[in-house]
Order: sequence, then C-alpha cells, then structure tokens
Amino acid sequence: MDQESDKKRKFEEAFDEDLSLSLRLSLSSSFHGPSQPILTPSPNPLPLQPQPQEEEQQPEEQLTFHQFPSNPHSSQQQELFQSPLSQPAPPHLQEQPQRALYSALHDSNLYQPPTDHSTTFTEPVGRSRHGYAPTRGSRGRRLHGANARNENITPPFQWATNQRATVHDLEYLRRKNLNKISGEVQCKKCNARYNYEFDLDERFREIAEYIIENKAEMRDRAPKVWSNPDLPTCDHCGHPNCLKPVMPDNKDDINWLFLLLGRMLGFCTLDQLKYFCMHTKNHRTGAKDRVLYLTYLGLCKQLDPKGPFDR
Repeated sequence: MDQESDKKRKFEEAFDEDLSLSLRLSLSSSFHGPSQPILTPSPNPLPLQPQPQEEEQQPEEQLTFHQFPSNPHSSQQQELFQSPLSQPAPPHLQEQPQRALYSALHDSNLYQPPTDHSTTFTEPVGRSRHGYAPTRGSRGRRLHGANARNENITPPFQWATNQRATVHDLEYLRRKNLNKISGEVQCKKCNARYNYEFDLDERFREIAEYIIENKAEMRDRAPKVWSNPDLPTCDHCGHPNCLKPVMPDNKDDINWLFLLLGRMLGFCTLDQLKYFCMHTKNHRTGAKDRVLYLTYLGLCKQLDPKGPFDR
C-alpha cells in the first residue's frame, strides 16, 4: 500500500510540474510573440550564390566638341573632345603648298606657275588649274562645231546672202527692187513643173499680222495652217490645192524665203528644219512643230530685225 501511494504521489507531482511549465511557456509566448522555429542544419548545405550587386549609376556627363575656357591662359580647363581634324596629319598626307591664283583685275595674262619637279599637283576632277570650274561655251560657239560649217557660200538666189540659211532684210530687197519672190513648184495632179511667184510685201504682211495676233496661243508650236498649208491652184490643169514646192537635194540650195511667203515650210523634213536652226543659232531639238515654229520666227526676224519676232 505504501509503495503504491508513493508512486501515485510522485506521478501527481510530475504532472503538476509539467502543467506549471506549460503554463509558464504559454504566458511567455503571449508577451514576447510567437516562438521562432528551431532550424536544424541540413546534412549537405548548398553553397549560397552571391547576389549581384547593383552597379552604381554614375551621372552622365554631357560632352561637347570643344569647351573653351573663359581665360585663354588658364590650364585648368581642357578640351573634353578633340576633333580628328585638329590632329596633325601624317607626313605623307599633309597638304601640298597651295598655288597662287592670278588676279584678272590686274593681270590679263594667264598665271604661269613656277616649274617645280619635286612636287606634283593632282588636279581635282571637273576643275581647272586655278581652282574654279570651267565655264561652258556659249550656244553659238557650240553650234559652229563639226556639224555647223561657217564658211561662206555662193548665194543660191538674189534674196539670199552668202551665209547658209540666211536671207536679206526688207530694206535691202526693196532697194534692189526684189518685190517678187519666185520658186519652182510641181502639180500633184498633172505633174507640171514651173516657177511660181509671191508678192513680197503682201505675203509678209499677212504672215506678220498672223504671228502678232496668235503668238500667245501658239505656245512655241506651229499651228496646223503652217504644218498643213493650203496650196495654190495649178495654172495648167486648174486643180486647187495641188502645187507643192520642189525641194532640192542640197540643203544649201533651199529657197527659204519662197517657202516662207508661200507658207510651205511644213514641206521641209525635220532634218532640213534642224539645218536652218543650226546655222541661225536657234534651238533645234524637239518635235517638228516646235522646230517649224522657230523657223518661221527666224526667217521673219531676218526680214524685219526690229519686228516682234522674238521667242
């Protein structure tokens, strides 16, 4: 009995101690927060990788091409950037000594540079010896080239000059009593060939009045009445609109004044019209109606140099 009572008493004392311990732990956790779990080390801990450190962002500096100091003698401020052009070039790339340019105001002769065999100068493409671009020749100079022969010829008609595709003016023709201008024609019906005449003053006045009235509407193009003119009536067979001019093989023998007064310049080929414009220093490119228009105005300008026959 005594042993059982002793065991029972020890059991109750142990139980009371456990209960009091649990109460103290619960009270301490309420004041100090939840208990931290106890971490037990793993048998094989993995090596921790170092976290990348954030790079410190340095304030960007605004660089300028040249930063000039306020004091030119101060050595504290230096250039932040030096242009490559400011660096001295290698000896083999350094510039050659420049040539002196002659002055056209004081010296009319071309400048002759001194002969120096030790230095060679390379001329830039498209420029002359003195540094400026060569000037283009005038239109008249280009026209009188290989295609434009400027030697005198024997006048093929009394109203023609010794220059190609050129006729005398009205004053000369009136002074020489050349009031009738003739030319060879051929009928398209009966094939009759004979000379036909036009009155100089009457026909030229009609053409001049037509140009003055319609020049603004032409716009540098020949009208249809010049491209397809009405032809005279044949004196042999009586058919109207059938006399066409006889065109020579040689362009130097073309009767330009007769074709103008008869409004028959449209029978000329484009090559023949370009021949006229070439020897009279007129623009000769473009369609036939444009070159024909320039031929009409050019011949009228030869007859009356002071008339309103400019382009």
